[in-house]
Amino acid sequence: MLQLRGLISLTIRELRARKVIVGLFVVSTLVWVLLAFALNLDVVDGTLAGLRLFGQEPEGDQPVQQALNLRDVVVAVESVVAGAAYWMGTLLGLFATASLLPNML
Repeated sequence: MLQLRGLISLTIRELRARKVIVGLFVVSTLVWVLLAFALNLDVVDGTLAGLRLFGQEPEGDQPVQQALNLRDVVVAVESVVAGAAYWMGTLLGLFATASLLPNML
């Protein structure tokens, strides 16, 4: 258990030294700000009165092919988040173990 705690503390120290934590904070903040400005929700008395995504209404007199499909938007956002999480996890793993190989030689 002591070795695991030491490994975690060394990894966090390495991430701080390379400013990875600050970069992740900045990127996640920018994503949240973008989503906050992209989604315009009108909530009245606890119910959703209206929704706009990038200025488009999800329902209206538009044809079905041109109407905003929120399910497609959610699937696209989930795909982007999953892909970003995969690559960030891979990069964090590389950063955490980058100093091990030269020390072994």
